[in-house]
Amino acid sequence: MVIIVFTLIWGIALFIFLFYSLISLLFRVISYPRDFYHFAGNQQPAKIDRDLQYYVIVPCFNEVAVIQRTIKCLLGFKQFKIVVVDDASSDDSVSQIKQITNSRVHLLRRYTPNAHTGKGDVLNFALDYICQSAIRQQVPFEKVIVGVVDADAQLADNGLQRLNAYFSSPRTNITQMRVKMYPHFKNWLQILQDIEFLVLIIWPKLCECILKQLV
Repeated sequence: MVIIVFTLIWGIALFIFLFYSLISLLFRVISYPRDFYHFAGNQQPAKIDRDLQYYVIVPCFNEVAVIQRTIKCLLGFKQFKIVVVDDASSDDSVSQIKQITNSRVHLLRRYTPNAHTGKGDVLNFALDYICQSAIRQQVPFEKVIVGVVDADAQLADNGLQRLNAYFSSPRTNITQMRVKMYPHFKNWLQILQDIEFLVLIIWPKLCECILKQLV
């Protein structure tokens, strides 16, 4: 009896998973033409705003294996200032960060008992620092763009070009960049996770498009 119950639960879970994956692929096929024009930064503004200042927050907790690679990749974008927030790591993450000597890398550290209170607190900690930095440098807040990149993430080579195209428009307040797995597609789990990441970004916009067509 127990085997039958667990087999039934497994079968239902597998059906839901496969159905979810199929719907995700279908949504991608439907939304891709519109996404390419509206979401990928292909709408070039009349003029690129050269006064934009980018701060990229990198939350870090025990990321010794990847943190240097992530920071070095971000330093490839000349307009980026990288704010790394170490949330009381117990490994060698901090020393790895300190080995990168670049004035655009700012290391902030949280210590116990105030650390390990959630990613939101880490981001707010960095945001306070960025606000104070902008005030000291007398940079208008409307020229400050704040982004978040995970410690094991990497931006596409044309990431800054896309961001400049978006934020040079006064209509843009926030944007979500496409998330992909790294390294590229080594197994089926990564492929399915990539589909999931895609749907998390595309699904709200797709619903918006459908609602506009129905109204």
